[in-house]
Amino acid sequence: EALAAVERFVQQCRGGGLRTVMVIHGRGRNSEAGGPVLRPALHAWLGGGTAARAGVMAFAPAPSRWGGPGATLILLRR
Repeated sequence: EALAAVERFVQQCRGGGLRTVMVIHGRGRNSEAGGPVLRPALHAWLGGGTAARAGVMAFAPAPSRWGGPGATLILLRR
């Protein structure tokens, strides 16, 4: 569900002319898996072909003042 929501978010942002967006996924400290779940899944999706077709050019962890490892910045194509 989360990845489908991110894909819709990316498409809406790109359609609205945005070039850079931030996804706040949290650090995963309280997950049942004992570690992050959303961040690795998001980064796997962003590195795949589906994200490239959706318009993702690049992504990186956010700077610490913007959430650090709890958020990811995404650069979109025009």
